[in-house]
Amino acid sequence: MIDPGHGGTDPGTCSIYKKELYEKDINLDIALRVKALLEHSNVPILMTRESDTEVYQTTKYDSVEELRERPRIANKNDATLFVSIHVNAYDTNLSGGEHHNGTEIYHADKTHGVYTSKKFAEMMGKAIDQKTQTKYNGVITKNFSVLRLSNMPALLVETAYLTNKEDHK
Repeated sequence: MIDPGHGGTDPGTCSIYKKELYEKDINLDIALRVKALLEHSNVPILMTRESDTEVYQTTKYDSVEELRERPRIANKNDATLFVSIHVNAYDTNLSGGEHHNGTEIYHADKTHGVYTSKKFAEMMGKAIDQKTQTKYNGVITKNFSVLRLSNMPALLVETAYLTNKEDHK
């Protein structure tokens, strides 16, 4: 299951370097590229969204239900693995904020049989580090909703900092 974070009325973080460049669009672009690569290798892929929409369909946007719906879809479809794709940001009004950069892999420190989310995170981090030009900041344990509520090994990948000039490129 690939989950392009944010979408629809929720833009995620916004670029401070390029007008109207939103996290939701970058996440979707990356997710669709990953989907195409995996399908080319005959790996079956499910997506939480494939266009600029909310995942939780309702008449009024509900951020809590939006976050819960993503792992719900993966659980309902018995996904083997869950990866939520994001772009990071740091408050540039804080001293040194523009210097935060790199890729981070988050997991909820859950065990699935003999397989752990930490091991999945380490494998994914190594693969991403070998293919990208961003600094690799490592694996971080965090209790994010999409990770905590997933029944399978789940990761949230922060691909780079949109608020850092080098990562932005």
